[in-house]
Amino acid sequence: MAAMAVRQGADVSVVRFDPGEPVDAEQVRRKALAIGPKLLAVVHGETSTGVINPVPELGHIAREVGALFSVDAVTTVGMLPFPMADWNIDYAYTGSQKCLSAPPGLAPVAFSKNAIDAVRNRRTAVTTWYADALDMMRYWLPSQEGRQYHHTVPVQLHWATGEAIRAALEEGVLVRARRVETLAWAVLESLEAIGFGDEGFESYRLPTVLAVRLPEGFDDQRVRHSLRFDHNISVAGGLGPTAGTIWRLGLMGENAHPDHYLRLMEALEQVLAVGGLRRRLERALVSV
Repeated sequence: MAAMAVRQGADVSVVRFDPGEPVDAEQVRRKALAIGPKLLAVVHGETSTGVINPVPELGHIAREVGALFSVDAVTTVGMLPFPMADWNIDYAYTGSQKCLSAPPGLAPVAFSKNAIDAVRNRRTAVTTWYADALDMMRYWLPSQEGRQYHHTVPVQLHWATGEAIRAALEEGVLVRARRVETLAWAVLESLEAIGFGDEGFESYRLPTVLAVRLPEGFDDQRVRHSLRFDHNISVAGGLGPTAGTIWRLGLMGENAHPDHYLRLMEALEQVLAVGGLRRRLERALVSV
């Protein structure tokens, strides 16, 4: 996020935290009061470490310092509650293929009135054609209200994403949140039996991208290779400083159903020559 802003010519000040630790809202507040930013930006669900950040608190800070508030909601929207207005969010975006489980290719975005006003009041034109919110808004107007052609949309992707949104709304976001949280807890409970650890504390664990610490001496590359090529199961490893120390298990959208993880447990039983993982997950799911 910071690198993209720098490429657009923004003056960026980054507040950094250790991998696996959530954003400390008070540190951000002190920094924001000191520099008076125009925009405060954060990732809601940090996929690289499986941490969920305190977006509601950060939204209050943005309002306190008079900044717009931008949130990367790629691994949360459609699966976890995300009340933009209540959290003072001005701009948010996600990916169609994540918690909505639609085909990849679209990046749904949402603007608050304050964000749209900021775009309208720009002193210079937006430098990227497809990111010009005003042109895009005119493109989506009904014909009788002055619609202006902008580009040819990938129609099938829009239909698929619309149906994915409909499915999420029909199930209900709170129901989906309970589904992923229940499965995440049960998976953690099952993997602890073979030495995996809970990477994050309960209060800020991201359930949709579940980070689990690998056992001591665990052959990460061999096990993930076997899962991928012998069992057609892809497991993401750590990134950067967490490479070789954690797994990141995707529980987004349609992937957050027990059948997928029962298959994972069966595969791990074979790869690691251990027993009882599938049965342990079944018991954990019944107990919650």
